[in-house]
Amino acid sequence: MKNSFTLAEVLITLGVIGIVAALTLPTLIQKQQEKEKIVALKKAYSVISNAYLRAFDEYGPLNDWQQDDEKLGYAIFRVMSKYIKNVKICQPGDTSKACVLRDLKNLNGTRFKPEATSKNDIVMILPDGINLYFNDGDSWIGADVNANKAPNQWGIDVFAFRLDRSKPVVKPMGYHNPGGTGETFEVDCADGTSTLGHACTGWVIAHENMDYLRCPGKLGWDKAHSCKEAEK
Repeated sequence: MKNSFTLAEVLITLGVIGIVAALTLPTLIQKQQEKEKIVALKKAYSVISNAYLRAFDEYGPLNDWQQDDEKLGYAIFRVMSKYIKNVKICQPGDTSKACVLRDLKNLNGTRFKPEATSKNDIVMILPDGINLYFNDGDSWIGADVNANKAPNQWGIDVFAFRLDRSKPVVKPMGYHNPGGTGETFEVDCADGTSTLGHACTGWVIAHENMDYLRCPGKLGWDKAHSCKEAEK
């Protein structure tokens, strides 16, 4: 006698498959999106580091770059743009959709100062869509790694780097700096439900994950480096 499935059995099987897919697909999609952002962030880091190294070699320490009353961020852009090719430039005040990081949020979901990226910053759009923001009065550079698409949130798709003023070194904010000063991962990223998220950059580059979004408060440079490790 030939074995076969009844219509009811087929429908039940398809229903189970659908339930499993509904439970697993969102996680798989999120993981893939995170991988794409991590790859883009590392590329931004490489572009910025290479440009700063070459600029430093030609122009010397960062404090020597400014001309007259020029703001530091504008001096950084002016010099480094010589070493970053095939880009679109958005000047301060350009409010076109591609040039303004709209409704920028902190990692905890609160609103970041929206005017900071619309009135004073110079925006450099790389060929692959990564947006680099040169803050007008400081030595840090922001990077929106998914072409100014949502969620525009620190630690998720927006990250930051700080230029060392005396050495040709680009430091991802929140990098491991025992005993040092400045933004730290533990204070400004690890607890994803309450922090601003500016210091997630170093962690993402070093550990290639955004697990602070899934197990807040359990990760640290001297603790677990992933949620999987934290569960052990």
